[in-house]
Amino acid sequence: MKDSAPVIFWDFHGTLSPGGWDWAETFQDILEMHAPNICRSQQEINDCLQEGFPWHTPDQEHLHITTADEWWSEYFGAFVRGLNRLGLESNQSIKLAGLVRRSYIAKGRFQAFSDTLPTLEYFRDSGWRLAVLSNHVPELEKILTDLNLSGLFENIFTSALCGFEKPRIELFEHALQSMGFPQRCWMIGDDPIADIWGANNAGIPAVLARRDGPSMLKVSRLDKLPTVLTETNRIRAVAAL
Repeated sequence: MKDSAPVIFWDFHGTLSPGGWDWAETFQDILEMHAPNICRSQQEINDCLQEGFPWHTPDQEHLHITTADEWWSEYFGAFVRGLNRLGLESNQSIKLAGLVRRSYIAKGRFQAFSDTLPTLEYFRDSGWRLAVLSNHVPELEKILTDLNLSGLFENIFTSALCGFEKPRIELFEHALQSMGFPQRCWMIGDDPIADIWGANNAGIPAVLARRDGPSMLKVSRLDKLPTVLTETNRIRAVAAL
């Protein structure tokens, strides 16, 4: 049966794709084109965008947001305040905030790590069901399509349209339910709290990817995952005898 196949949930930002500066890059691109007199480094821009986004308050749910338009409208004020902090007048900030959505999700904004596609293909071809589980914008599926990755996933769960941010247990439970409560599943992510602790709290074993942190299982590259998961599953099978 399909639902009996093992499942891997993948974080996107920092796991499948380099992350950390995409919002700053977006605002920098907008400033360079529409307000060239405002010269700010990506670090300065990033420092001005440290409030108002849903991942800054993961304890707060947003179940009232059900569409992409509602999500972008909800956080429009955060864009305006960030632009104000960067030195723009209020009227100009409002105008430029209206450009953020299109610029952020534009094709080419995101790239995949070199080991992302071959690793995903390996697990798919080995009978695993794959899903993305990420704190991200509503258009995450479009972003994955632009990277030629969306077809590898059975489901794409973005916090923007699920009402909760990782590490909220409700988001993991929603993903588990949607995937048919698989008997075997893993979470792969780069955030020790949102991905690893959040998954473990929902009863999902997890592997920390691409960074060091408090996790028993970790890999520096995704292409090391097949060996790690195979050996871990073998040890657990022996222990269960």
